[in-house]
Amino acid sequence: MKRLVLFLSLFCGSAPLLGAQSLPSWPERYTLHPPTASLEGVAEGQIGGLPFFTCVPSQPGQELIRVSLPFAPGALPTGLGVGVHGSGAEVTPDLRVLTRHPGIPASVRRALITFPYTFPDAQPVTFSLKLRQEPMREAVTFIQAGEEYLLHWNDFTVRCSTSGVRLARGGATLVDATVLAPVLLGNEAAVAEVVEAGRHYLWARLLIPDAKWPRILEVRLDALGRLAVTAHLQRNVAEPEEYAPDFGWRIEGQWSDLESLAVPHTFSGGEPAQYEGDQLSVTFPDAHLLRRGELRRDNGAIIYARALATEKVPQQLAAWPAGAATACGRGPGRLPGALPRCCGSQPQGVAGARIVQAVSHRQHGLGHVAWR
Repeated sequence: MKRLVLFLSLFCGSAPLLGAQSLPSWPERYTLHPPTASLEGVAEGQIGGLPFFTCVPSQPGQELIRVSLPFAPGALPTGLGVGVHGSGAEVTPDLRVLTRHPGIPASVRRALITFPYTFPDAQPVTFSLKLRQEPMREAVTFIQAGEEYLLHWNDFTVRCSTSGVRLARGGATLVDATVLAPVLLGNEAAVAEVVEAGRHYLWARLLIPDAKWPRILEVRLDALGRLAVTAHLQRNVAEPEEYAPDFGWRIEGQWSDLESLAVPHTFSGGEPAQYEGDQLSVTFPDAHLLRRGELRRDNGAIIYARALATEKVPQQLAAWPAGAATACGRGPGRLPGALPRCCGSQPQGVAGARIVQAVSHRQHGLGHVAWR
């Protein structure tokens, strides 16, 4: 009993102190915060002892290779870049540093390497890395224009707003994706951030706060002209029946024969579905794995329902269901390529290279595949 009384007195005494602490806002909690590394101590290692990896394509042709690689202490000093050597000329990849080794001099511990490569056949190709100066590139940032956030990358323009994402090139709209979700209750300002922007790959997000249904819209675009959009919807209010609301995407694009899309299509049976047109193709790479939602047409648009309120899919407080779609340009004047593995699953019948080995010269563990 004495211990219980003592515990209660300590807890009650600390309550005002806890209440006085200001909690981070919703955008602050979900914006990107890169991990830090201690600068104390001396990091010993050999400069230039870089990893290699082997890639096996499923068919000949151009692919975007994206792999996460480990680096031994000191092997890749911070501020330097790398060149990639395969069976042809050297390629300059995008290098996104994920973590760094502690100590000084600072060096990379793990990084994402992204670059396009044309496979002459379906035989494995082993890639090695060489230290190079990091190429200079103009920073890619969002520009706010009224209620929209604009991003210019290569020859593409990405427009993000609380209602969705629009992709254009040369003044022509290629894809217009509107998120289908509960109406926003407040007028809090959205927060736009660029997660990654290189020569070959762009990843940006729009964080949209709301009292009940905050959401995050993600845009991923690569140099092969392939787009992936993902909407994350969070429940912020507890209700007697905590089920997911109607949630998904309305996608408009340069359709050539939208009637060829067999709809309505339900994903409850685990069967995938995609639209293949002369100018544009669209797929929903994880829908058949989730076994929820449906696909239908509506006045020249594709409606992808990630979840239907009638399905009564449980969604607890603070849970984050996600709805993803990918689009790929086709036809003359457009960048070719198979649909990207952008959402954690490979659509049926779509080719893609796979990494089978990524090894550090000092055996600091295996690398892993990220997206491709």
